[in-house]
Amino acid sequence: MKKWYSIESLGYLSTPALLVFPQRIKHNITQAIKIVGDINRLRPHVKIHKMAEVGRMLLDAGITKVKCATLAEAELMARVGMQDVLIAYQLTGTRLGQLVQLMGAYPQTVFSSLVDNINSVDALVEASEEKSTIEVYVDIDVGQHRTGVSPGSEFITLVKYILRRNEIKLKGFHLYDGHIRAPRFEDRKRLCEAGIERAIRYIEDLELNRAVEIVVGGSPSFGIHAHHRDRVCSPGTFVFWDHGYRTMCPDYKFEFAAVLATRVISKIDDRTYCFDLGHKHVASEGIPPQIHLLDATLYDQIGHSEEHLVLRFHEPVQYSIGQVVYGIPRHICPTVALYREVLVVSDHKVVDKWHVAARDLLLHDTIIS
Repeated sequence: MKKWYSIESLGYLSTPALLVFPQRIKHNITQAIKIVGDINRLRPHVKIHKMAEVGRMLLDAGITKVKCATLAEAELMARVGMQDVLIAYQLTGTRLGQLVQLMGAYPQTVFSSLVDNINSVDALVEASEEKSTIEVYVDIDVGQHRTGVSPGSEFITLVKYILRRNEIKLKGFHLYDGHIRAPRFEDRKRLCEAGIERAIRYIEDLELNRAVEIVVGGSPSFGIHAHHRDRVCSPGTFVFWDHGYRTMCPDYKFEFAAVLATRVISKIDDRTYCFDLGHKHVASEGIPPQIHLLDATLYDQIGHSEEHLVLRFHEPVQYSIGQVVYGIPRHICPTVALYREVLVVSDHKVVDKWHVAARDLLLHDTIIS
């Protein structure tokens, strides 16, 4: 019996390769909508896939707003027809003017970005040259200590400053708790709610006279925030899923939808093999192993360099030189960015190729100079 991830005509397969499975992607999108309950409370992150085709799949499911990290991702989503694009990154330097150009080039899409200080607000106003109103989300630090203003007096001052400026519109607040990675749902919930409670209280105390959006979380905290009707959830990894999140969040029912195909290139002994899956083809950060083989016993990663991955299995295995082996990356997001294109698989056949169009900070054929 064929395994769901296997493909035919392996003689024509150039490895390493990243395979994607559209039916599984659709399942994952449906599952995310089911978890959140209200499709208007779902703002998926684009940085995971960076592909127009996946963006269209989100649109086909009724999702009209996304979050992204770069102007390339933002422009790509505007091109496919996304109505609302949040650049969840505080723009500086030339990126400020490029955002304004993007707004002019795609008037059918509402673009917004993050700010966490008054100087960044002023820089956005200066870049706009008062030709257009810039929409922003105030980025609040809820414990990761990477970006964002801490909830307190500085936060209140920043929000009031934005409200006084006609050139800037406060669209909402951004609260990212990516540092919370406890495997037990109960532990994740406790840490998540404790970290976000103070920020929510400060937002409520503002007593704003109009509705604002509170964008929260990533994949680990998705199921927790989904229970709060006043929060918009922004998971991203769910479209492909990966072994790291499967291990961390076993309570989610997402399916693996992106698979790495690699070949055995050398046999050291009957327990030690080398594969063509180096740093250039699978994300190398974090605790190894970087790949979870789908048809193998227990093993340890004992070597990883630019072009080579060496695994030592706990028991003898019988791989032949050139044999194709399939696996799930530990972290799919940076792995996708290593590939110029992915192979689309249906019914065990490669039926298409999708371009990973937004790998760079700007699209190659962008209108932005």
